[in-house]
Amino acid sequence: MTLLESVTPPDRYCSRCGQSVGPYLLNASGCAACRDARLYLDGMARAGPYDGVFREMVTKYKFGRDQHLDRPLGRLIKSAIEGRGWNGEIDALVPVPTTWYNRLRYRFRPAAQLARAVGGELHVPVLPLIRVIGKKYNQMDLPASLRPGNVRGVFKLHPRARPAGARLCIIDDVCTTGATLNEIARVLKKAGAATVYAAVVAKTEADQPIT
Repeated sequence: MTLLESVTPPDRYCSRCGQSVGPYLLNASGCAACRDARLYLDGMARAGPYDGVFREMVTKYKFGRDQHLDRPLGRLIKSAIEGRGWNGEIDALVPVPTTWYNRLRYRFRPAAQLARAVGGELHVPVLPLIRVIGKKYNQMDLPASLRPGNVRGVFKLHPRARPAGARLCIIDDVCTTGATLNEIARVLKKAGAATVYAAVVAKTEADQPIT
């Protein structure tokens, strides 16, 4: 099996939050994990669960600083997006911004570089519409219940951004609780974006430790 063949089929995970689900457990309202949640995202695409080869590649990319993995990871995200019905609707990709702390830690901007790779594959522009003013705590150090509050208000629209009416897709490497993606979608929607989707390499499963 090739790497692209290992991308999760779109009917095996929730189109609303990205959580893996068994057959017959999905409907238009999402899955049991998100059905009652307030989500600003209009849809989610992911290549696979944050496990196995996906976890290994993301770890090497971000923490091992193997930036040459941006292209294969970008192709995985592209394949995941193509499995969703909104594939042809995207006007632009919006990378999750990297804090100054993480820029020093990773020595590059992982999501921005991924977005450029995906944009090249899909022939869609990448627009840095969102900036981050810093979080009180690192998301990785917090339990799931505290993550939404930690990112509330830390993402701001770029002063020159004009997303009104645009159909956008946020790009990141991993989605854990979805708090970051949902907050960015809220900011973009408040600024008038018509629809906001998200696409990631991998989604942490509900029974995985929050890391």
